[in-house]
Amino acid sequence: MFQGPVLASSRITGLGGSFAGIAEGVDGNAVNAAAPSLRVPWSVDWFDYDLTLGLTFPGSLRNTDFDNNGRPGFSYNNFLFATVGGNMQFGQWGVGLLLDTQTYHLEGVPSVAGAPPNLSASLQRGRLLLSRGFFDGQLHIGAGLRVANLDITASDNPQGGGNEVDLFKMTGSAPEVGLIWAPHALAIRAGVTGRAQVSSKADPTSKTVPNADGDTVIGTMFLPNKVELPWEIEAGVAVQLGSRKLNVPWVDPSEIVDPLVHEIERARNTKARRRQPDSKENRALHAEEDARLKASKRDIRDRLKARNEALPRHKWLLTSAVLISGPVRNAVGIQSFLQQTVDRSGLRVSVTPRVGIETEAIERLLQLRVGSYLEPTRFKEGTPRVHGTAGFDVRLFNWSVFKLFDQDTYWRAGGVVDLTRAYLGWGVSVGVWH
Repeated sequence: MFQGPVLASSRITGLGGSFAGIAEGVDGNAVNAAAPSLRVPWSVDWFDYDLTLGLTFPGSLRNTDFDNNGRPGFSYNNFLFATVGGNMQFGQWGVGLLLDTQTYHLEGVPSVAGAPPNLSASLQRGRLLLSRGFFDGQLHIGAGLRVANLDITASDNPQGGGNEVDLFKMTGSAPEVGLIWAPHALAIRAGVTGRAQVSSKADPTSKTVPNADGDTVIGTMFLPNKVELPWEIEAGVAVQLGSRKLNVPWVDPSEIVDPLVHEIERARNTKARRRQPDSKENRALHAEEDARLKASKRDIRDRLKARNEALPRHKWLLTSAVLISGPVRNAVGIQSFLQQTVDRSGLRVSVTPRVGIETEAIERLLQLRVGSYLEPTRFKEGTPRVHGTAGFDVRLFNWSVFKLFDQDTYWRAGGVVDLTRAYLGWGVSVGVWH
């Protein structure tokens, strides 16, 4: 399982995948195991969260050389690539989850006796990460698990869904570790992460098991002995020019309200208050003190949001990254598996360099990005190709979504394009403007 073209959020794709030196938000989980604990300037609560959802449909991938194996024209019929993830932050701690799924409906492959006739193959990659910030958030260290999974299912619905039968499953996991350096005094940020090779082996409880020759076959389709993610090392550096600060120190609101908390705790621990804890007078004092705490927290939050709003906007964010992927012995690519041919993949170490630039062309209205990356080939007959990427975000309107968000939440819409030889990727996005 090697993904050559960048299939990610509009911001990452617009920067040519050069995000390892930025690693902000839930999208950072894909490039650095330490990303979940990294705070952004607009994070104003002790507990915070971030969510992402992305979809890529067949129309942008058909009749192209998606795998870069030198054989354009193969069509991934009924192909869907989906990404979902979330981060939760607790002070200096962060927990992150990211899952992407590639689903293929396999046409013209007979199923096994007693199972519905329509086969689907789903390949999943997942990450579960835990990280912590040190030295006031200037250093982040994280670790977690990377998981790979293959599912073959049969359905009575040609488009998937309906009554499904699980025929074959394999799964595996391996650790990854990461580090982010974000010094407050410098306009630079750097990150590096290492991932061990994941080898997914067949689940012994699968309905489909090896035959007398040692081959696992569904109908006429031969299944792999295992699915592997190669070991990886990914590193990046980001430098920001202009008046906007890159590494804004995060302010813990609980530390600001602490003096008031201590004052109220001391008052409640006095002898007079302890003698009659449930008296009418003490209940009234408790209600008054709780109201003071709530008002204080609201005021602190408003001041932190105002601090973020007052930050200068002008910036030129220059970012570069490199992904090194290890070899996998005796392997074939996904297209080779779907076509039931032997096209060896992952014979050698591959290197993917990336660069990107981001700027706010019109302050508080329009952000622009351009990028490029060299996609290696994992196959004998393929050749490396250079991608050019571009993207934008434009601020739209203010909407709290029926009070689910803050009253001053502005929304954005954007687009992105990724172009190279025998490949065109594009997408649109919506989200919160920051």
